[in-house]
Amino acid sequence: MSYALLGRLASLLVALTYLGVAAMSGGWGNLLGFSVVLSFPLACIWFPDELGELATIRMHSASASPGWLVAAGGWLLLIGPLWFAFWG
Repeated sequence: MSYALLGRLASLLVALTYLGVAAMSGGWGNLLGFSVVLSFPLACIWFPDELGELATIRMHSASASPGWLVAAGGWLLLIGPLWFAFWG
């Protein structure tokens, strides 16, 4: 099993946990809001190379961001709220 697949499965598990808590605490409206918010961190984790090259397409002088850096930013956005909830 590759590291990319492990990262995708782990991020999916975290996102589904978020969505389960959102559904239990606030109903369907809360669930929909969390789904929208979670889409960007999951995209960064699942497709880091493609999103890293997006800056090169949009700004001609910029170089592509490394995929590992994009994925790390996605993990920071995904896990950051948990960090502040428990230790903030």
